[in-house]
Amino acid sequence: MASLLASASESGAATEESAAAAAAAAQDGGDGGGAMLKLFVKHGSQKYTFDISENASTTDLRVKLEQLSGVDRSLQKVMFKGLLKESNTLKGAGLKNKSKLKLIGTTLSTVMAVASASSAVPAHDVIGFDDEMAMKGKDSADKINLEEKQHKSVLSMGPPTEASGFMVGNNYIDLGLPSAPLVARLAGTGKVARLTLKPQLQQLWIQSESSTRKLPLGGVSKILSEKIEDGKYSVLALQSGKTSKSRIYLYYVPSQFVRSFKSALRSGGF
Repeated sequence: MASLLASASESGAATEESAAAAAAAAQDGGDGGGAMLKLFVKHGSQKYTFDISENASTTDLRVKLEQLSGVDRSLQKVMFKGLLKESNTLKGAGLKNKSKLKLIGTTLSTVMAVASASSAVPAHDVIGFDDEMAMKGKDSADKINLEEKQHKSVLSMGPPTEASGFMVGNNYIDLGLPSAPLVARLAGTGKVARLTLKPQLQQLWIQSESSTRKLPLGGVSKILSEKIEDGKYSVLALQSGKTSKSRIYLYYVPSQFVRSFKSALRSGGF
């Protein structure tokens, strides 16, 4: 629990300075001039109405929503005709005057309260998948053996250094997917990749510095998960064929997002 609280504290401190300019811009409705948009946002039972420049960025919008709702930017999912696309301007993202948006996300205080009340999940549970995966006596083909050489070589590299804030692994809570792509290590090389769901294309993009793999969501027939050591991170296996040879392994996926990531894959990214 101390590590969770420290992670949240460090996240806030690390982003405070970099967010100051954006926060100031959002407070004034964004910078760069342009026409003002009146936006209507629903967050649970709460409703917000505010004006913001059409030339403000989607980051400015998220800062404004954080000020109004208390939902940290990294935990926000903003819906507008599907998931709001990231853009340098709200006009470029398709927003118009009197557009209606939906904010999905949990406030930091609620997250911390849940974390305080939760107990740790056993490190080798298979979570968020079909119940039969957790049944005793299930064939070993439906498990990920982290002792295998191919896995140990990647696991020895540790979590990606790109993970920060609420991207740091957590074994106490389940969270909805953040607005930013998840990061993980790839099999073999251990290269860091960003995992981006593309609902409009029905694809999962696995993007490293050197390549982008576009995986059709409908082609994933089985999803397995195994927690690593203390359970803060997990290994995911996305299987497209009938055997384990067709699996794509993703290492050090933050465990708090495993359940929602699996759900998004199964539901087409929404």
